Amino acid sequence: MKKFDELLLQYFYGVGDTAQFLNRAVKYYDHFYTNAMIDSIYKADSIYTVSNQSRLIEQFKKGLTDEQKKNGSFFVKQTIQIAPGSQRIANELNNGAWQVYRFSNDISYLNKVLKWSRLSITAALSPENADTHAHTLYKLGKKKCHCMKKNSH
Repeated sequence: MKKFDELLLQYFYGVGDTAQFLNRAVKYYDHFYTNAMIDSIYKADSIYTVSNQSRLIEQFKKGLTDEQKKNGSFFVKQTIQIAPGSQRIANELNNGAWQVYRFSNDISYLNKVLKWSRLSITAALSPENADTHAHTLYKLGKKKCHCMKKNSH
């Protein structure tokens, strides 16, 4: 069902059927991309990362020579891995938000876009979803920057 809805969205977007696209986009993104989904993706990514790192360390240790194992002359540096699930969710939400942003000036749709862009940023911050968020705020007339303190330059 998700794939069918996704293909319909692509079709309506491609042919420029604004009314059908906007109506279906809201239902699609609200249904398939929620906070609960992002939380479950984070959990799955965390479990994947921990198990994958442990597996890589074990494989590394198996590849050591007997001399290295005996002397303990090695160290393993752990790294942070990109969470593939949350990145995918962030990209999907941002793409939907940007498409609706481009099709509409209606405040109710723009507020949906704002919600989706915030969720996208929550899932995985990127320049693209920050840009969508900033454009949406500007289009909604929220042009005042709250990022700087008064009297600072």
